[in-house]
Amino acid sequence: MTDDDYFVVPVPNLQSRKRIYLYLIRHGQSQANVSPLLKKATDPYTDPTLTRLGMEQAITDSHAIAKCFHKILRKIRVYTSVLLRAQETALLAFPQSNVNIYVSNHLKEEPNILQRKFERGEGENFPLPSIQAQQFKMRRANINPSRLVYETNLLQPDGFHYRPEVIRTTGNVKRFLHEHADDWRDGEIIVLVIHGHLIRHFLGVPDSTKIPNGGIYQAFDDPIRRTLSIPLHTGEQVQHLLLYHPPQTDRE
Repeated sequence: MTDDDYFVVPVPNLQSRKRIYLYLIRHGQSQANVSPLLKKATDPYTDPTLTRLGMEQAITDSHAIAKCFHKILRKIRVYTSVLLRAQETALLAFPQSNVNIYVSNHLKEEPNILQRKFERGEGENFPLPSIQAQQFKMRRANINPSRLVYETNLLQPDGFHYRPEVIRTTGNVKRFLHEHADDWRDGEIIVLVIHGHLIRHFLGVPDSTKIPNGGIYQAFDDPIRRTLSIPLHTGEQVQHLLLYHPPQTDRE
């Protein structure tokens, strides 16, 4: 055998899959939640805010979160949707000044059944105002938006408006996990403050399943450690546990 002869030995991928602790929180009750279903499917809204009850639910969530995560709050990463009702909930539910809230387009709402029937995407039903307009509404509700951190691909060059492709797209939690897997350490705690349809789709439950406003879920594929392996492929099953069910009204 000469020096130029050699064998190529395939090396198996020994890198184990990264695992995270994943929690899902549905936003508090919003103006859209108390509107008739048909109206939501056919008429445009302007990024609805939380109702007074929704704000109370989010604040109540903060007490439940403090009990669940009191020893690990500094290790938590919180992400939320580009829609105002989710951002407001995240800021109220995590009032700690050292907890930043990361805004992600992958966590935007999905169209509901009637919206799909009328071929209306979520971007059409909830046109996104400028960042300034969103933050003005928050401040008017005595919610400080200064802890919001926007992903760089969300904004147009002026820094005040969302890109057109952000307005048109809808969210997908599995895609979000896949895209962000490299950002997280093994064993990190990730909290997503998002929307009901998004939670249903991710957990694989029927559209008729009630996802309470302000409800806190743990999502996992390891029943022992209750962790989730990422990146999560489309066909993989997710288990879940409803950790907290806040007081509700008759209207979702």
